[in-house]
Amino acid sequence: MAAVKHFILCNIANPSLDPTLVARAFHISVRQLHRLFEEEEETVGQEIRARRIQRCAEELRNPCHHHEKISDIAARWGIADASKFSRQFRSTYGVSPRDYRLDHHIC
Repeated sequence: MAAVKHFILCNIANPSLDPTLVARAFHISVRQLHRLFEEEEETVGQEIRARRIQRCAEELRNPCHHHEKISDIAARWGIADASKFSRQFRSTYGVSPRDYRLDHHIC
């Protein structure tokens, strides 16, 4: 499991990263991959989504990225659909990405 999670983290910016790609990397079926995640708190898809959202949040808090568009940050971490990103972010953090950035703005 550690190797699978490491693979996910190393490839999190790849917009093609999904359970099929992860399974192929480990020469197992998608079904076997899902079985590996049965005892985890999240499914493999949820793991990928959570790590992407987490990376976006890190950059939204980082003053070095304050000039970047939120959609560009999301795209860099594999989330090309801005509205989907906004919904996922709000579901995770309880606020929009814009409000999150404003709340964590450091002067």
